[in-house]
Amino acid sequence: MPLSVKRYNHLSRYLFCYDIADDRRRRQLVKCLEDYGCRVQFSVFELLLNDRLLEQMKKKVDEVVDYEQDSILIYELDANCEQKIIRNGVSRYAPPKDEVLMII
Repeated sequence: MPLSVKRYNHLSRYLFCYDIADDRRRRQLVKCLEDYGCRVQFSVFELLLNDRLLEQMKKKVDEVVDYEQDSILIYELDANCEQKIIRNGVSRYAPPKDEVLMII
């Protein structure tokens, strides 16, 4: 394997839901989450992350969210849940590839 390619295993799927009171903070949060996953509903993102990326994403989210006014929910979906996902109607979902490669 070339030195410039690293494989990141142990990815987990997360459902990230939010209710943000302020339009500016909401736009900032959406911009942040787009770096980590796919928007599947107006206030819901589906993320495929390893532990390092999860912690990185949570730190960025903490910089945006005002927990006095806003709320977020992060659900980790295990393999059993993933097999039972039902998608109907118009979807923005693009399934991730089986393997994630980072080129550095």
